[in-house]
Amino acid sequence: AVVSTQSTWEAVVSTQSTWEAVVSTQSTWEAVVSTQSTWATNMVQVVWGINPTNGPQELEAFLKNPKHPIHFTYDLDEVARTKKRKSYRLHTDFLDLALRVIERTLYVHGSYTSYKKQWGRELDLEESLDQFKSYILGLGLESFAKIKLMNTSGLTRTGVCADKIFINQGPGIKPYRSNRLGGLLDHEIGTHYLRWFNDMNQCWHQQRGAYGLKGRKDPQNCTIAEEGLATIHNRWSFPDGMRYFFIPALRYYAAVMGSKMGFKRVFDKLRSQYVDDDHEFWQTVVRVKRTLSDPNLPGGYYKDQAYFIGAVTFLQQRKTLDFREMMSGRINLPEVDLATQIRKQKHGAVAKTYNPDKAQKKPGSVMLPPFMRDMERYHAFLDRLVAINFEYETEL
Repeated sequence: AVVSTQSTWEAVVSTQSTWEAVVSTQSTWEAVVSTQSTWATNMVQVVWGINPTNGPQELEAFLKNPKHPIHFTYDLDEVARTKKRKSYRLHTDFLDLALRVIERTLYVHGSYTSYKKQWGRELDLEESLDQFKSYILGLGLESFAKIKLMNTSGLTRTGVCADKIFINQGPGIKPYRSNRLGGLLDHEIGTHYLRWFNDMNQCWHQQRGAYGLKGRKDPQNCTIAEEGLATIHNRWSFPDGMRYFFIPALRYYAAVMGSKMGFKRVFDKLRSQYVDDDHEFWQTVVRVKRTLSDPNLPGGYYKDQAYFIGAVTFLQQRKTLDFREMMSGRINLPEVDLATQIRKQKHGAVAKTYNPDKAQKKPGSVMLPPFMRDMERYHAFLDRLVAINFEYETEL
């Protein structure tokens, strides 16, 4: 079990493989979730299967001998890894913006290490689970969400897929930090999980094609919407000094460099220019070079650019976009107008579908996270992010 079974909560977050252990299967809604729960476990294995299984060992060897040729092993076969890699195209339009965010952050804080000092102390697993529990209870999701602990070598510490919230304790995974965990909960549960939960209430769920929606069939735009929105929400609870898009910008830049260079050249470039933390720039380069059979050659996996692309694109549209509609389901940014029209045809005024109090299974219902319940304050937050990260950028 994930945690002890001494209370209702612990029973809910057990690691049983089927949703039926938590919710009855007396309705279509629960039956759909049961199917998706099994799919989610398989999907996470694929997503995390693109990460090298020997990352910690290669890091140790490389730091001892910088001439050590990097070689990665994977659980996922090369055909599947290549398919994942081809889902994401290299993006360079925001390169100048990314570099300015990186340089602005380092100008304010002096170094990456100084920037990290704001993140607080490391939390043990019990402390972390308590905060996950409190967040889920606050949203009224305790009858729906399941936490699943994993112990796998990789790069991803937390993930959400269907009804499951995955926490990875594998080798090389660092603990949560006290001043950052609140932002991660807004990112993973307040954004990713709620978008999935709300999608279950929409008429297009599991039949997107009938409504002209693409969702995951357009993986680049799907990831830009998911991760861009979550990257913004991640910073809601942070003080201004932690609201820089430093890491998304760094990963965007590293992807561009990785398209032209092999592993060691990208590593050396980041180390000499921007990052004074061995673990961080190793992780950054591995994230670019994962899926590759030979990471010493130019090329890469460019999915991580979606965080910065999405954040910038959403902020560019902050004056005209209804962000609440982006929470209505797992819709892509180019689809939001169509999705809103569909919802209006089904339910009339969409404003009456917004539910800020408690998660519920109801056609059209949209559970809003706490930080979106006062939209005037939310828009002020978006403006503040622009001022912090892009003060002199006219396009924002």
